[in-house]
Amino acid sequence: MLPRDAFRGLCSGCGASRRSGRSDRPCCRHLHGARRLSPVSGLPPYADLLGLTLEPDAEGAPVLLMPFGDPVVGRPGFLHGGAISGLLEMAAYMALVHELAGEADAGVKPINVTVDFMRGGRDKPTRARGTVTRLGTRVANVEASAWQDDPAQPIAGARMNYLVLRS
Repeated sequence: MLPRDAFRGLCSGCGASRRSGRSDRPCCRHLHGARRLSPVSGLPPYADLLGLTLEPDAEGAPVLLMPFGDPVVGRPGFLHGGAISGLLEMAAYMALVHELAGEADAGVKPINVTVDFMRGGRDKPTRARGTVTRLGTRVANVEASAWQDDPAQPIAGARMNYLVLRS
């Protein structure tokens, strides 16, 4: 068994030394491994697990569609809250990717997410759209909403803050 302080001074995120000059790898506080954005041609891998497909709206903004099926079922006849949260997170991420499409070297890291569940998701396809409410030089605020029949009656909403990394 390792002594209690065996990992003292090491970053819990990457294992690099937190002391400068003690490692050839930067600590995660230096933001290595930030997800780099690509054009809106594809979805992140987590979207495949949820079965998400991209349906651009009339203005070209990304709208995500999640079909109802076994991977997203919670209690019988309802969507799992984690699947709804994942859909909202992907919608917010894709809205930010769409907004930053002209900046090939931009990357983002999520700061936080808040999800509000308004009603139960039933056994039908669910759509979600994100909206960038503020895009600063270092921080972006994004809102997302998910609905099933009518966008005016959302089943859940989310607010996310992202750290924007520009070279």
